[in-house]
Amino acid sequence: MLEQIIKQAYMYTASTSYVHIEKSCLEDLSSQIENHLRSSTIELPLWNGASFAPWLRSIEEISQFFFIGNSINFRFWNRNHLDRYSYGECRGSEAMWKALSDWPELLDADVLANLNEEQFRLKFGAISMTKERVASLREVGNILNKHYDGKVIHLLERACFETDEIVKWIVTDFPMWNDSTGPLLFYKRAQLFTAMLAGRLQANSFITGLQKLTLLADYHLPKGLHNLGVLRYDDNLKFRIDNSQVLPCNCREELELRASTICVGDLLVQSLSRKGIQINAIQLDAFLWEVSKKVNTPYHLTVTSFY
Repeated sequence: MLEQIIKQAYMYTASTSYVHIEKSCLEDLSSQIENHLRSSTIELPLWNGASFAPWLRSIEEISQFFFIGNSINFRFWNRNHLDRYSYGECRGSEAMWKALSDWPELLDADVLANLNEEQFRLKFGAISMTKERVASLREVGNILNKHYDGKVIHLLERACFETDEIVKWIVTDFPMWNDSTGPLLFYKRAQLFTAMLAGRLQANSFITGLQKLTLLADYHLPKGLHNLGVLRYDDNLKFRIDNSQVLPCNCREELELRASTICVGDLLVQSLSRKGIQINAIQLDAFLWEVSKKVNTPYHLTVTSFY
């Protein structure tokens, strides 16, 4: 399944109108990563800070936490990239994770299945797309109860802890996770759940096949890759992004941004492999995420529950 994500991304970007991959800049980035790896490593994030319920210990509890969090891990901007969701001292996605860690009752599938918008607002405060988030949480609760005895760990067991199978069962059984349009597949949140779980568990992780994951096509990575010159935008798209104009979900511009990001990840893996460096896309994602966070320019805005 995950191989199809890359295959379809290449097919879609064979002829683009708005986003172009600059191969020379991509090779420059490959060299920068190569130099970085001469004196350092790129590890998966541990996801064990104060916002990520560090007191959870068992794989059953941790997988439940990261699955439920990723079911509402989307759109944290309001009017523009500077106007973001906040909870306490946290902003953006970290704020959501902190709110969830403060509400452990929400890890119960029965609570999720019966959740209403008033209860959700009481705990999470002023966050965008409340209706969609509650619908996603209710879906998770109902389907976990119907197919997995209320526990995400049983989904992992059904998938034999294999990455491709984990993603397959998530997007098959949970419709609001099925991040695809036509032939294009992204599965951003399903892949992120798998990567976050592996990062948190580290040596205790039973998950295999992480090398099959792709770059996670969201808001921040295209911004960072554009700043590095790897992605070049046409003038109209650049104007719309710079002026915080919302791109319709699944419009050509948005799909080119996401598909091109996935292609860049695969091209970087290939480039580094030719230099004798074995690295996977999810490690690159962690590296590029840190790079992108330091770029204080607008990212593209799309109203979506996929990322």
